[in-house]
Amino acid sequence: MEFWAQRTVSPVDSRIGWTVVDDAYVEHERAAIWLRVLLDAQGRSVGTAQTYAGRLALYLTWAAAAGVDPVAPAVDELARFARWLERTPSRKHRSGRHRRRAADPGVVALAPARAPGTVEGILAAVVEFVRFCASRGWCEPAVAQRLSFRTDLAFVPSGWDRGERRGRPVVDRRVVRRRRVQRPPETLSCDQVGALVDACANRRDRFVVEALYATGLRVAELCGRGCPAGGGS
Repeated sequence: MEFWAQRTVSPVDSRIGWTVVDDAYVEHERAAIWLRVLLDAQGRSVGTAQTYAGRLALYLTWAAAAGVDPVAPAVDELARFARWLERTPSRKHRSGRHRRRAADPGVVALAPARAPGTVEGILAAVVEFVRFCASRGWCEPAVAQRLSFRTDLAFVPSGWDRGERRGRPVVDRRVVRRRRVQRPPETLSCDQVGALVDACANRRDRFVVEALYATGLRVAELCGRGCPAGGGS
C-alpha cells in the first residue's frame, strides 16, 4: 500500500489544505487531523502543510511495507526508516529537460539517495506526528518520549527566546538524527594542484601529491607507517 499527499479545497470557504490518501483514495484519518491542526490551530502555512503531507505519506508507505505501527514506532524502527531513506531514491519523476529525475530503483548507487538535510526534515516531521498522536491518546506517551531526550545547551543561539524558563537552557533532541554538512570541504583547483606538484623538490614528493589528488586518500592511508620522512630521488 502506498500513500500520497493530496491537495484539498474546503467546501465552506474554499480554503486550500493538504491531506494523505492511499491507493484507493481513502483518506488517512489521523494524518488528516494532524495536518488540519497544523493549519487551523498552529497557524502553519499551506506550503508547510504540503511539505509535511508529502513526508508523512512517505513514512506511512514505508511503515505499511515494513509492518510497523505508524503511530507508535520504536527507536530502532525509526532508525531503519532513516537508513531506508538514505538508500531509496525519491519516487518523484519531475518533468523538464534540466530537472532532476529519480534514479533507477534497480541500480544500487554508492552515494546516498537523499542528502542528510532532507533525511533530517523527514525524521522531524515523523517525530512531530508521533508526538501529536501521543497527545491525542492514539499511542502511549512513553512512545514519543523515547524518540527524544532532554539536553543542556552549551551555547545559546542569538535571538533564541527562552520564554519563562530560568537557569541553564534545555532543549529536546531527537534520538535518531543525521548530521548535516554545513559547508562542503574546500578543494584545490587544477591550477593549484599543478603549482603544488611543480613545487615538489623530488620525485617522491611529486608522486605523493599526485597520488593523493588522484585517489582522495589521506597521507596516513597512502603512505602508511613505513613512508620515509625525508625526501630522496
